[in-house]
Amino acid sequence: MKQLILVLLLCITGLIFSQANFELKNTSNSINTEQTDLSSDSFYNSGIEYYYKKEFGKAIWAFESALKIDPANEDAAFNLNIINKEHKEYITSEPKGVSNWFARNMYSFSLNFWFYTSLISCLLTVILLYLFFTPSSKTINNMSLFGATLCGFILLMSFSFSFLH
Repeated sequence: MKQLILVLLLCITGLIFSQANFELKNTSNSINTEQTDLSSDSFYNSGIEYYYKKEFGKAIWAFESALKIDPANEDAAFNLNIINKEHKEYITSEPKGVSNWFARNMYSFSLNFWFYTSLISCLLTVILLYLFFTPSSKTINNMSLFGATLCGFILLMSFSFSFLH
């Protein structure tokens, strides 16, 4: 029974990794198709809407995107120049907040780091669960269950970070 549970855990782990790889490929394909449909005029119109909503950062992004697609768009260049002159106090070079701090620290590690962390924590989780399911003293069972839970949490977090990376 215990070996069956371990085999099932290994199969589930393999399925999770293969499903994430499949979803990552599908996500990159859908992103590429969405970006080809946008035009300079749609970015320009979005910039105007953001400007009237007083969302100046988004308006700057939209006007700059319009200029990347069509550098000859004089209206987008004019509006971008006006926003940069009139609303300098709203424009910050570095975003603030917990989510930006979290993202900055998450991206400071490479994708390989998160992969190896996931792999090592997966192996440690399986080993500790094996120790938990083998008959031994209650102390070893309790410590192995706690360690497997901790390694499983690290596995989920590192897998999530690598997927978000």
